[in-house]
Amino acid sequence: MIGQVSYPEPIEAAIAQLESWWQSLGVGEASPKETHYLFSNYSLSPRSLALLLLQKDPALWQTLEQDQEQCRHLEVLITVTQNQLRQSIGLAIAQTRQSQAQAIERAVLHESEQARSLLAEKLHRLTVNPITGFPILVVILYYGVYKFVGEFGAGELVDRIETVFEEQINPVVNHINAQVVPWQPIRDLIGNDYGIITLGIRYATAIVLPVVAIS
Repeated sequence: MIGQVSYPEPIEAAIAQLESWWQSLGVGEASPKETHYLFSNYSLSPRSLALLLLQKDPALWQTLEQDQEQCRHLEVLITVTQNQLRQSIGLAIAQTRQSQAQAIERAVLHESEQARSLLAEKLHRLTVNPITGFPILVVILYYGVYKFVGEFGAGELVDRIETVFEEQINPVVNHINAQVVPWQPIRDLIGNDYGIITLGIRYATAIVLPVVAIS
């Protein structure tokens, strides 16, 4: 059976200090002290409350602001813990939980060596690792967004479709429009410089469609 998650020592020390503080205030007991009532609406264990406070949960911090002195003490505790970890407390907690989840997965699942070496698993490990994930993100943004969507989609592809409309479609539409429709306002609505087909459909097809389709 999997026990509770064990976090890095600075976080465990901070949790122990917070739990000791609540015990001195009588949290969970009939205490007349005001701070006891700050967390009375939360049906969470002291350990869970401590973890939320260390990550500066907005709702809990709004509650704790009623006690300015304890709020300052908690700020100092968070700063000390953060300095000992050399990374954000939230990131340390998330990484610990992810490691625990992977340990549970390994304990309950049996995979062949071939399944473990799948390309998707390797890509997952590369993208979630900050050292390799950031360069991969930069490459995707540059080649996938800037080069492919920006230069090819919004540049070359749009120009080609615009050329097809201006050289082949619009002249035919304007010719048929002039031969069939006797009223100038209706001809202008359908074709010519600002018509539904010659301008509206051209812009939707040549500018909007390529960018949306390849994004």
